[in-house]
Amino acid sequence: MKINSYKITEDAHIIEVSSEDFIEPWQQGKGLYFADVLECSADALKNWLKTLNVSDLAISLCVKQRKKAWLARLTNGMKRITRTIAHGLILVLLFLMYATIGSASEDNKQDGDNKQSEKPKNRFGLGVGVVRVRFDTNFKFTDKASGFRVFVDGEGTLGLPEKETLPFLYGYYRFARRHAIGFSYFEIKRESTLLQVNESTDFHLGDLTITAGANAKVTISDKSSFSYLSYNYTLFEDQRSFLFASFGLYGLDLTYGLDAEGEITLQGVPVFEERYSQEASVFAPLPLLGIDAWYFFTPKWALGTKISLVAGSYQDISALVLDTTVRAKYQFTKNIGMSLGITYFNAEVTIDEPDLKTEVDYGYDGIALGVDLRF
Repeated sequence: MKINSYKITEDAHIIEVSSEDFIEPWQQGKGLYFADVLECSADALKNWLKTLNVSDLAISLCVKQRKKAWLARLTNGMKRITRTIAHGLILVLLFLMYATIGSASEDNKQDGDNKQSEKPKNRFGLGVGVVRVRFDTNFKFTDKASGFRVFVDGEGTLGLPEKETLPFLYGYYRFARRHAIGFSYFEIKRESTLLQVNESTDFHLGDLTITAGANAKVTISDKSSFSYLSYNYTLFEDQRSFLFASFGLYGLDLTYGLDAEGEITLQGVPVFEERYSQEASVFAPLPLLGIDAWYFFTPKWALGTKISLVAGSYQDISALVLDTTVRAKYQFTKNIGMSLGITYFNAEVTIDEPDLKTEVDYGYDGIALGVDLRF
């Protein structure tokens, strides 16, 4: 079997790399690679692709093509799609901000001071909903002393449920015309267990290997929650539009666990009937900055978007979070409304402990439906 391997750079150049060097970065989703299979039977190609943990569909397509196989991870494509969604949400926000500011008339400016003393129309709001999300998560553990690394693609390698329907809670208390407090809570619980029953293919998680036919199992769990408590300041409001900024704390509570037991190999050294366990556990109250814009096309129909940015460090944890939403809302009555929208979330978290470095990339996008009561 003879293979020439190439990497496609971001500026669309092709550089040759060794077949051994591209496997690990490809498994971690770092780049796009091209394999030119010169001398290979169908069975040999199939077995080689299985060692890379390529999906059965991808293997089937590669074997049919036979000579050329594009080894682009699906997660890379998903990230490009979700980045496009995020960019679209930002454009919607800019449009709504423009519409909001542009809708201000001279009459609004003249009686603006009088409106400041008025009470807000709705002081309290409480809503519940469900969101159908598609996850894209991975994490890596690096032992600083030995250099031992374990990389896990949650949905791709270990079969965590990629799509889930989950409840969420949100609300606000508007204690003055320009001042309010808002909150939200969202919880995730997922788990997957894989048994090594394949007699011909090793199972790789970075430097952790379960050999073919080994009596072993790997369990991965995701028990995470996301919440925020913010102070909201109204920048502008009239009969058709509403714009406010948010400042507060974002509660990032990630618990991402890996448990491997049985006949496993660490950096090529067999460790029989042993157990390897690691947990990426994060709880960090981080500073939140956001902006929320609404535009009412009619008294009952409105379109709004929200963008929140969370960035900072807490003890040995550093994180960068982007949370965006665009939604349409219909007001059935004075007090009851329903919203439907799309959401995009991505968190990059690093836990830098004295002996262990943990890197987490946690993302999802989806469709949310909510019903709220305000009075």
